[in-house]
Amino acid sequence: MTARLGFRHKPEAAPQATVPTPFLTVRMVTSPCFQRGIFWRCFIAGWMLLAPGVQAAQPTAPVAPDRLIRQLSAGSLQRRDDAAAALARLGPAALPAIEHALPTAHSEAAFRLPRIAAAIACTETHRGLLPTTVTLSVSEQPLTEVAAEIARQTGNRLLVPADAAPVSLSCQQEPFWDVASRLAAVAGGQLMCVDHPPGLAIDQQHPPSQSPLPAVISDLLRITVHRIDLLGPDGRAGHRLILRLAWEPRLSPVMVRLPLPSVVAEAEAGTTIRQPQRTGVIEPFLTPNRCWVNLPIRLEPPPPGSTVLTSLRGTVELWLPGFEHRFHLPLAPSPRDPGEADEGPFPPHHVGDLTVRLDAWWQTTTALGPQITVRVTAQHETPSAAFDSHRGWLHDHIPKLFLPDSTTLPATAHRVVRRSDRGLTLEATFAPTDPAPATGLQLGWRLPLGVSRLPIDFWLRQTPLPLPETE
Repeated sequence: MTARLGFRHKPEAAPQATVPTPFLTVRMVTSPCFQRGIFWRCFIAGWMLLAPGVQAAQPTAPVAPDRLIRQLSAGSLQRRDDAAAALARLGPAALPAIEHALPTAHSEAAFRLPRIAAAIACTETHRGLLPTTVTLSVSEQPLTEVAAEIARQTGNRLLVPADAAPVSLSCQQEPFWDVASRLAAVAGGQLMCVDHPPGLAIDQQHPPSQSPLPAVISDLLRITVHRIDLLGPDGRAGHRLILRLAWEPRLSPVMVRLPLPSVVAEAEAGTTIRQPQRTGVIEPFLTPNRCWVNLPIRLEPPPPGSTVLTSLRGTVELWLPGFEHRFHLPLAPSPRDPGEADEGPFPPHHVGDLTVRLDAWWQTTTALGPQITVRVTAQHETPSAAFDSHRGWLHDHIPKLFLPDSTTLPATAHRVVRRSDRGLTLEATFAPTDPAPATGLQLGWRLPLGVSRLPIDFWLRQTPLPLPETE
């Protein structure tokens, strides 16, 4: 049985005893863009600043961001307001031009551009944490085409059999997990977690079970009881429950945790079933391009005669990177002597929760030809366990070098110089085929604007416990 209740549940409200089905709620969202009011400062500063241009009619055709940025220096306040509002409406499409213009911006443009960029970035970071929805009305359409349309609307890919029979489905702004479950049902199969990317599929080889193990669906997650194992001879050592947690395939969490103190299991009559180990955290390894993990929970033997785990509650922590923005860092002024590092000072770039800075750069000549090395720092305002030294996800975001003729050079080598719980400093080396020009070099570095931690409460009910085999 699958139950679904969404974000509407109050964080501190205790579960009602009369609720007959399991549920899962998002208790809170702790995002760097929201902590200490950063999101609202960005939003209010960026959008209230635009008024009254925000209320202006939408243009019939989009205007190039560069032209709108130039319009921020117009003599008319109304034209400046209109340009700021139009840039904000462009959303992420305006960010590259804004970042490119910031180093040389002056007057009112220098004041408005950082606020517009921060408002767009924080808004997109927030948007990425919201559940995606689907609107469909199809009749006797190929299952592959329906899955492709869902992917187009949500960014969530779903593997389906190519030879499946046509299906009919109608929904209006329904969350992805609900639609995926309904689509699996009308296709005569099950929604399954698989090893092939992205990790979610409709499997028609396994029709819907008549007595499925409990599952809960949230607007963002789906948690199922995947398996229950007896431990020890005749189950005298207790049970091991394997919970399978799946997230929308479009998401790329950097960390998933289940704190063991949050887990509470109960048998009939509310009798608590203890855990052998109440301290610690379950943190599974995240497989790239797979949208699910297994969470093993070990329980001691239930009271004699117990055949059902009436309640299993806990809190899963999901850590999601924010909207990725490409920072453009000009490599100027040019070093005077080959091999001599230019340590600036270079202006920092601020967007949302993130500050990016070019620390130094230098040119050398080796037996393999000319090389350019840069040292850059990315630092978030909010410390996070997601930046711990053993996590390499941020280290994998490697800068690229842009030549004046628009040629893009990947780094031939890179290394982390230092790291902290707020970010890192790294060096990257590039190998142009010819000596680099004195001016016009830019470094491009795409980075997430913060990391959001989502503690998600779950409650699974009426889980049947396997009985020891009798001779």
